[in-house]
Amino acid sequence: MAPACYSTLEDHLRDFNIDVSYYDYIISGDLSELGMKLFINICYANGIKLGDQYNDCGVMIYDLDKQNVHSGGSGSGCLPCVSFSFIINQLKNKIVKKVLLLATGALHNPSILNQKESIPSICHAIALEVVE
Repeated sequence: MAPACYSTLEDHLRDFNIDVSYYDYIISGDLSELGMKLFINICYANGIKLGDQYNDCGVMIYDLDKQNVHSGGSGSGCLPCVSFSFIINQLKNKIVKKVLLLATGALHNPSILNQKESIPSICHAIALEVVE
């Protein structure tokens, strides 16, 4: 999912003629620890330097030292949990004003797995901004 996440981020930044510093937070769905590192490396290799404003919902929700979650939970569960609690409160309280959510997902199906094919992935960008 990290390559799909990178592709969506790159397209978004180019389409709106902005860079990552435009956002207070950039949050990916659930790449978890392994995918997050891969995503950061792909971005860096392509000239996008993610700063401290980047995080991943799987990393934010789980205690990776105490919970055996392997590669994380579910992006379709983690992203809404973080977005509709932590992120919304940060926006409502005007702690942050601009957030980019990168909703990641894998398109699983038994045929692909049985054929030993790679699993296609997808990522949608959702920009949330407080307008004053």
